[in-house]
Amino acid sequence: MPNSEKLHDEGHGIYLRSSRSCTPASPSHIRGANNSWSGVPPRKSKGRCSHPVLIALVLLFATKSVPEVLAGTNTTSKSSVKFREVAADERRSNELTTTIAGRKASATGIIARFISGPGIATSAIAQTALDSAGLKIERIFKRVPGLTRLGRKDLGVRTQDGDELQTQVKKLMATGLFEYVEPVWQVLALTEPTDTAYVDGTLWGLRNTGQSDGVAGIDINAAAAWNTTTGSSSVVVGVVDTGIRYTHQDLASNMWVNADETPENGVDDDGNGYVDDVYGINAITGTGDPDDDNNHGTHVAGTIAASAFDEGGHVGVAYTTRLMGLKFLGEDGTGSVSDAIECI
Repeated sequence: MPNSEKLHDEGHGIYLRSSRSCTPASPSHIRGANNSWSGVPPRKSKGRCSHPVLIALVLLFATKSVPEVLAGTNTTSKSSVKFREVAADERRSNELTTTIAGRKASATGIIARFISGPGIATSAIAQTALDSAGLKIERIFKRVPGLTRLGRKDLGVRTQDGDELQTQVKKLMATGLFEYVEPVWQVLALTEPTDTAYVDGTLWGLRNTGQSDGVAGIDINAAAAWNTTTGSSSVVVGVVDTGIRYTHQDLASNMWVNADETPENGVDDDGNGYVDDVYGINAITGTGDPDDDNNHGTHVAGTIAASAFDEGGHVGVAYTTRLMGLKFLGEDGTGSVSDAIECI
């Protein structure tokens, strides 16, 4: 894609949350899980790296579950959360439900939007129409003029079957008082990504369907795991490696940020011995800039927590987890154990 870096070429890999996009001044490629490369040629190395030391602090004990179902609510959000409808045989919210044409819907209410006009929803004619259908206004959504949730007036009747709901929908629409009337469909927040490298099968380590003559199912069962957790923003993974390209479009939104440090003010605000250590540290130079000049650490970071549901194209195993850059390996891939200890 134009003006962007590819994170890793193959082997691992979601679209729930938007993230900011950032294009580094000098994009570079990053090694893929199958030892292949993607992107533009790398910077020239000053030395060789035969067996670089890698220490990864993978603290993935996340317990934050993905929200199961968002139902019956019309909201406006800055995040680009994606939803799909819940099928008849799938899990659901705690709301009592019924099935209409194979789709789950609330068995206790209807979504209806009155036509525009002053006082239409509270007018006598509207009240008559609701009374004849045995309904009442349960909720008014103030951000959308005329939008309401309707429920049964008879509190002794708690649920309705699908046929009864459809009859009520048609009856209300026939009054001419509504722009639209529909069941309160149940929807499920997506946990499986729509990022291109996951969808097209490049990240076969996350989902192997037998693409490229491979053996279907030989993967880490990521999709099943994401139904339990996608990580947590309260979990921070320290990547002790060559650093992290923290401006990478698949990593920028998931970088840990040191709230006690003021960026680029040249002061050690938190008094930990490192100036401007916003995203981590560089133990080699004793500075607060863990930028990656080798690319290995960036690939490792992407495998762990590349962001999902965005234009970056790739996705990590724990894609809502935060990343901290802890650099002890240099451009040539070598480093000292003492610097690794300092990172820890």
